[in-house]
Amino acid sequence: MKKTLSAILALLLLILVASGCQTPGGEQGTDTHTPADSTVSVAPETDAHTTADSTVSAAPETELTVESLIDNWITGVLSKDPDGKTAEVEVCTPYVNALGKNIHVSAPYFLFSDMRKGDEIRLLISSVDEGEPKTVHVSEACVVIPGPNNDNYRQIPPLEDYTVEQKLVDYFGAESQLKLQESNYYWTPMNRVIRIDRERDVYYIAPYYSNIARFAVKGPLAVELSEGDHIYLDVSKHYQYSSADFHSYVVYPEDIIKLRVLETWEYIEQYHIYEDVTEKPALYLYPEAPTEISVKLITDGKLTCTYPAYGHDGWQKVTAHPDGTLIKDGREYYCLYWEAAVDMEPDMTKGACVKGEDSAAYLEYALAALGLTEREANEFIIYWLPRLEQNPYNLITFQTEAYTSVVGLEITPAPDSLLRVCMVAQPLDAPVEIEAQTFEPFVREGFVAVEWGGVMLP
Repeated sequence: MKKTLSAILALLLLILVASGCQTPGGEQGTDTHTPADSTVSVAPETDAHTTADSTVSAAPETELTVESLIDNWITGVLSKDPDGKTAEVEVCTPYVNALGKNIHVSAPYFLFSDMRKGDEIRLLISSVDEGEPKTVHVSEACVVIPGPNNDNYRQIPPLEDYTVEQKLVDYFGAESQLKLQESNYYWTPMNRVIRIDRERDVYYIAPYYSNIARFAVKGPLAVELSEGDHIYLDVSKHYQYSSADFHSYVVYPEDIIKLRVLETWEYIEQYHIYEDVTEKPALYLYPEAPTEISVKLITDGKLTCTYPAYGHDGWQKVTAHPDGTLIKDGREYYCLYWEAAVDMEPDMTKGACVKGEDSAAYLEYALAALGLTEREANEFIIYWLPRLEQNPYNLITFQTEAYTSVVGLEITPAPDSLLRVCMVAQPLDAPVEIEAQTFEPFVREGFVAVEWGGVMLP
């Protein structure tokens, strides 16, 4: 009888939950599909399918945590010369909340042997040990931009000194044996063509600082390549083959974002001519009343980081308030953040040559003249000042046409007043003469949108 009564009560409870009625505790039923004795804690509107005795806590998709960075790449700068298997790294802004500003990095083998202080690098995280600072264990590392102290990465071996991993050649001899998997490997964009197999349309490629080809492009390609060509190669994804003693990476034409032949090594040294990284554009929205807004970036460049997450159709259903507060998916933000690698040719004929120690004063003047509020200017200066004041001098310009021509901004509904500020700064060892730049005053009327960002040239 007790078992029958329990069964009836359980059936009634299931009916109440399925119909969306409130449970006796006053909360609306949630369809979690969990076995008995399981403990589930999920974010709103999450359908959790869990096994017995499991515990699940679903964090918001936009929140970067240590757990979310495992098996993913981060960017940072070497704060001192590494010793081969360990390194000290200052991480880039998006990862600071999760990892802290400075981390100790450990690798299973000598990943950092040819790297030097000041190199901008990418790291593939495998695990993180708590502490101060955190110890981050990585399985892969690569140089994105060599720093000023690294001659190893600027010495290009003669073509006859390059080699191709024989296993990579063999795998393409029997391509059906390849078990390809998508991965998040970050490509160093400057590379060299080492060998071409015309019969199979296979191009063996090495990063410009290495004399071993560990990846290949499976053609045919729209661009004619020759052995020895220096190339700029950027891809949206690739495939990885791994074994106990070998890793190979394969790219197919449909996944190539950009491929161009560079005429001479001098062009590679002028990295910024081909791919400027527009850093920390922050977009503020100030409608006259609470408004649901969507934002799209119109660019051929590659987005390298966004927060909150930038979807296929951009940032959708963002509720903006007159004080600038933004609400998306129940979470509060003060701006929309993004970074992208773009082709931009800045006009450096007008600007100001500023001593590093005078950077804060100059930015206070220039940003006020451009029309930023004190709060917006403070956030700009806090981000850029450490980068500027460490240099003897900086050539500072503010771009409009060069910037907006490569990154369009589509805001719906359209703002009545739009201000887009892009600083381009070039570190200098000695002062130079340059024509002074003037600024047009910005008038804030109606729905106001303000964006600021910048590019630091090598």
